[in-house]
Amino acid sequence: MIDKIKSFLLVPVLILVGIGLLYSGVQEYRHSKALNDHGKLAEAVIEQVNWSTKRGRDRNFKADIRFTTEAGQEIAGSVELPDTQGKQLRDSDAPGTLKVKYLPEDTTVIELADHQDNSAGMFGGGAVALLAAVGVVLYRRYKKKSAGEMETAAA
Repeated sequence: MIDKIKSFLLVPVLILVGIGLLYSGVQEYRHSKALNDHGKLAEAVIEQVNWSTKRGRDRNFKADIRFTTEAGQEIAGSVELPDTQGKQLRDSDAPGTLKVKYLPEDTTVIELADHQDNSAGMFGGGAVALLAAVGVVLYRRYKKKSAGEMETAAA
């Protein structure tokens, strides 16, 4: 019974994951392109470093930051950090700063100044998930069709 439920849910889950990754890739591409095109640099003060621990490894570091825009607006947000930089900032006693880029028209879009566009990986992952869903559907149809032909030939 559980196997039938898992089998039934496989294709919709692959489709949803694929669409989610493609959507995230589009957002990442747009934000990265806009930041590279007309993003503004700022020096941000780190208020707190957050992370998660999984299987004994610290990872998924994020820094809660605060900075002032060129227009004088005080902004609070967070940025993702590479693991090595996150560990270094977490273990440091002195309050740290980061160079960040933000979009003047949408100050919720904040990244590290040296942020690289990761959209290609998201597009690839989304395409793989959608292709896997199509492959499962085609395999099931082929399997069902060949089982029907065997029953006809046996009769």
